[in-house]
Amino acid sequence: MSDSPQNIPVGNDHYEALGKMTVSWAFFELIIDMKIWELSGIDSDLGACITSQIAGPGRKLDALISIIRHRIGEGMTKKLNSFHQHALGLAERRNRMIHDPLMKLEGEDHPRRIEITAKRRLRVETEPQTVREILELGREIHQHASKFE
Repeated sequence: MSDSPQNIPVGNDHYEALGKMTVSWAFFELIIDMKIWELSGIDSDLGACITSQIAGPGRKLDALISIIRHRIGEGMTKKLNSFHQHALGLAERRNRMIHDPLMKLEGEDHPRRIEITAKRRLRVETEPQTVREILELGREIHQHASKFE
């Protein structure tokens, strides 16, 4: 990325789609928190004091799976581990869409996400980002949360 990106405004439809997807994600994490409170046998105020300190779905699901093992046994852990893995994939996609800057290149219809990561190797790329893709991820998150409930 030797050239400096130009700040060509991205349409409001992208921002609206990102907002909808983000709300779906927040709802999903709330469902996990509520299940932790319920299975821990603590009220929501006390539970929120604890779960609000746990960042991200990975650690929250780790805690929930441990509580379920302790309370119920090993029976559900295989399904929960599969659910956990799928949630982590959704989280990574969500994080990319939320935290990567959007830039619109002159002459292109859709903005691009500037993805810069260095997980074991450097990756610097721009990926087209359509409103449809953002909304689809929001639907996937909502469906995953519904499975959990």
